[in-house]
Amino acid sequence: MLDNLVFHESFDSTRTAGGGAEPNLAQAQAEALVSLLLGHSLALNNTYAFDSRGVLELVRAVLAARDDVNGGIRPSAPARERLTQARPFLVTWYGASSFVEACAAQLRRCDPGDLEHRFLLSAWNAIDLHPDLRSQLADGLLAEPRPVAPSWLEEYPKLTGHFDALQTIIGYAENYDRGVPASQQKGTDLLAYLDCYHELGGEAGRLADLAERWECPADIAMALWQRIDRELSQDGGREKLASRSWIHLAAGMARDQHDPDLGLLEQLKELIDTFYNARLAESSYAEHAFLSSVPRSSDVDELKYVNALAVGVIGHLRPEAQGPPMAGVFTLAADEPELEVAPLRQLFRAYWEIIADDEGRLIWQESCDEVNGLLRAKSLANDVKSREIWAGRFGEAWADHMSLLGRQLPEVVRTDDGNLRVAVRQDGVDYYYAHHAEPSADEGARLLTGDEVDTAMATSRYVSNMVRWVSG
Repeated sequence: MLDNLVFHESFDSTRTAGGGAEPNLAQAQAEALVSLLLGHSLALNNTYAFDSRGVLELVRAVLAARDDVNGGIRPSAPARERLTQARPFLVTWYGASSFVEACAAQLRRCDPGDLEHRFLLSAWNAIDLHPDLRSQLADGLLAEPRPVAPSWLEEYPKLTGHFDALQTIIGYAENYDRGVPASQQKGTDLLAYLDCYHELGGEAGRLADLAERWECPADIAMALWQRIDRELSQDGGREKLASRSWIHLAAGMARDQHDPDLGLLEQLKELIDTFYNARLAESSYAEHAFLSSVPRSSDVDELKYVNALAVGVIGHLRPEAQGPPMAGVFTLAADEPELEVAPLRQLFRAYWEIIADDEGRLIWQESCDEVNGLLRAKSLANDVKSREIWAGRFGEAWADHMSLLGRQLPEVVRTDDGNLRVAVRQDGVDYYYAHHAEPSADEGARLLTGDEVDTAMATSRYVSNMVRWVSG
């Protein structure tokens, strides 16, 4: 159940709060579809399953598509039971005995006398500063035998959809071991990553060397170090840095006040968010498959540099935390005219139709197992010859899987160039995502080159993950 889990940073609840979130929503949907077609299950922790608009909309679309396909299958057919028991998601929760209790606890983390330290709501932002409404929603979620919507919910049309989606997730997680408590193993928390960053900056040249390796300008890396150093030196600094809420509040305030430090605060927010999501990936059993990315709604190069450096720090502190040898490019519709855009629900229907096909599913599953088995085995290739052999086998397996998906889903994907390309639509705007493998016999990981980044940005492309992982 846990072998092929992937944790997507694009599911981060803070990315789809407020206006202008359409590119971030599209990215989350496109990446999710690609991961499912590669045979992965998507790791959803309670924070995002409850409070990420991207996740709430995604789960509704995926499971509604499943029900569409199931409705056309006779009740006694094996495919019907297969779809019912499938695990496209694994829901985890922390610090509570159930997913619902974890959601209620987050709602109640809101002291009317100390709103600055509340649990910030994203999808439910309309009631973020209303402790009474938060408490009533928590009570409704805990109602027996099923959650009951509070009477005021109808005054917030967007929230009624979120409540329906949340009920769907609750029902999904209750069956077939699709909801489990988060890992109880001691993981690497946010403060540990920040301490590591601070220590690297305090030792001659070490942070500069890491920044150079990950192609992050030294002045950006040092400016972040100086701000972290300043925060740690203040009374209560460590307690403050143990949570990410403060940096989101600080960046928001700087934006409203046109503070000249806004750029630095946004960069620090990107650094902290990446570390925070790496911790969530660990607790969600996806510590070896954390797909990091920058928000798609921003085209600020500095954030991409910071994201790359953060991934480098994670690898420095946790050498075992290797990313998959894949990367993606997120583009606007004008750049990929050959791929038609289908409704989101139809895209996910295609995924379920593969699973419902008795013969096609076996071929697809065998191909997924070959690709994913090689991904898990890449760390065992510990010499040049072994890495060369691994890279060759992986390249062949990837090409075979692309060919298979092209034959099975000609109306949904394009795979003719070795990339897995999908298209999604958000609020009338079309977006494309190209996912590609980069097998190599060389050790380590590298950034996209400057020319590659320039080319991507000049064509209105957004680099989904600045890091191009290779075997090692």
